[in-house]
Formats: sequence, C-alpha cells, structure tokens
Amino acid sequence: MPERARVVIDTNIFVSAFLFRGKPGLVLDLVEDGTVILIHSRDLRSEAGRILADKFHWSQDEIRLACDVYWNTGVPVTPQAVIQACRDPDDNRVLECAVEGHAQYIVIGDRDLLMMEKFRGCEILSPADFLLRKGV
Repeated sequence: MPERARVVIDTNIFVSAFLFRGKPGLVLDLVEDGTVILIHSRDLRSEAGRILADKFHWSQDEIRLACDVYWNTGVPVTPQAVIQACRDPDDNRVLECAVEGHAQYIVIGDRDLLMMEKFRGCEILSPADFLLRKGV
C-alpha cells in the first residue's frame, strides 16, 4: 500500500468545502476516506471555528459537527518554529503547521502562498491541482 500524503489544508478551503462543496469538498473527501493524512494545528482549528462563527453565524454545535471528524482523524501538531516568510501572519501559521507536521502538500487558495509553489520541500497547490496530483 502506498504511503499516504501528509497535507495541511488552509482554513478557507475548509470553509469553501462546507459551504459550497466543489473541489474543496473533494479534497476533504480524501481526508475522510483515508487517502491523505490531515495535519492541523490549534491556530488553524481556531481560525476555522472563528470564520464559521463570525462570518457565517454557525453555532458551536454546527462547527463541532462539521469539523470534529477532520480534527479527530487528522494529526495535530504544535509548531515550534516561528516562520515569517509571508506578509500575512495567517499564512505563516499554515507554513509553521506544514513544517512541524512534515507535510508534503499545502492545499490553499491564497495567491501569495500559491506563488511560492514550494516551501522547505512542501508543495503548495490549489485544490484543483492537488486533486489532479492525487488522480481525482
């Protein structure tokens, strides 16, 4: 059996998947079916909850129902390194999670990070490009 890829999925991909499905939803399907291993940090989990609550008025129960399956099956990490490679601190938190969790991929829609293409050996891909890479 091939080794499963370790992946950090940006918060906005989670939100898009929950609200609109589309390609972000297909990326989350790969986590649910065990094709890939989700790497996540407290900062990323908190940001997802905050966006769903503040911008989309989800209750804490709705957030738990949507997110816990991913947090419980993924691998939580506590980044030790502080990375300042991006102008947006939230982007740096994504990179820190990827480095700490030895991720092979970051799936993100953020153009600044997508333009980097790679960071310390970790490929940075859009949902569409990640799905192509995984043969979906």
